[in-house]
Amino acid sequence: MTSKLKIAVVGGTGETGASIVNALLDNPEEFEISILVRPASVGKPAVVAYAQRGVAVKTIELSEVTDALT
Repeated sequence: MTSKLKIAVVGGTGETGASIVNALLDNPEEFEISILVRPASVGKPAVVAYAQRGVAVKTIELSEVTDALT
């Protein structure tokens, strides 16, 4: 059994990011997808819709990033 490739997308609700996330969602057996969003964006409809489709939603304040992404 092959493990899924873990992918984290910043900007997953934007035009380009949404295209990437949706393409990855077309192959759920291959990818484990997370999107990184600001805490204030967690309740936005696009974020909620991704969560309902199995995307992990991770909150992060990008202006404070140091070791948080690693």
